[in-house]
Amino acid sequence: MSGLFWRGKPPRPVSATEAARFISPEEAGRRLLVALRAWLGRALEELPPEVRAWYRIELEPPAWLDPGRPAMALNECRRLVLGIPAARPGTFRPTPEQERALAVLHGIRAAVHSVEGIRAAQALVVLDRAIGLGVNLARAHAEPWEPCAATGEKVQRAARDGHASTHGTPEEKAERWAEYQSAVGAILERAPHLSLTDARRRAAREMGVSYNTIRRRTTDPRK
Repeated sequence: MSGLFWRGKPPRPVSATEAARFISPEEAGRRLLVALRAWLGRALEELPPEVRAWYRIELEPPAWLDPGRPAMALNECRRLVLGIPAARPGTFRPTPEQERALAVLHGIRAAVHSVEGIRAAQALVVLDRAIGLGVNLARAHAEPWEPCAATGEKVQRAARDGHASTHGTPEEKAERWAEYQSAVGAILERAPHLSLTDARRRAAREMGVSYNTIRRRTTDPRK
């Protein structure tokens, strides 16, 4: 099989020193921690409070952390995912948005656990490259790119159909957003002393969606 690709003896593995010429572990560690905190925080925002409590994630870094030291950076990666259990909350029925958030949380946990036993300098580079691959795959599916030009119409149609299947048609979405607005209005009518934020949080719990979803799709009915 190797002859199909290498025309003879395959090349030897790249050493840690050679890999460092392309990306340093220090750079990988700094970038990795920024990305992990951002994605973990974004995923948690999509979950209702009772589910968010299942994931004991502390995003604030310790004051003594030096992300430029590979051993510290890798330990911080482990600390960030320490509160993510192997199993999801069993009785929770997520919306499509929440399902993607859960996939991000558990995917990050799996990635960090996959480099156990690897030296910190190499583990950080592996994780950084894994994240880079994931980002580029997402961009390739979300943005026009040359190899898809010939079948662009088919891809766009499939994307529209997939979006409608996941999120609903424009009419269905408008109806759902109107229900969010009605829920906020009803809560404020029952409890006029509440702030708009508190009313939105209650509506999110009642509707089974995230606070951010309600916030993006509702306005203050008292204005």
